[in-house]
Amino acid sequence: MRRSRCEKAEALNTQQATRDLQALTKAQLLTAVGRTKGRHYIAGPRFPERVLATARRHHTISNPYAT
Repeated sequence: MRRSRCEKAEALNTQQATRDLQALTKAQLLTAVGRTKGRHYIAGPRFPERVLATARRHHTISNPYAT
């Protein structure tokens, strides 16, 4: 995830998103990768494994309008 995506998804300003990502990094829920402009965040060592397992599972979306 990138800071800009966090801002848009959560309707935050830059300062709020930066503060939240720093707090999540400090709590080891996220790990920062890269520096400055190219920085993004990945799951950290304390990120819940059950959430990762759900995200990794293949999901099939069916057409609800199919006859």
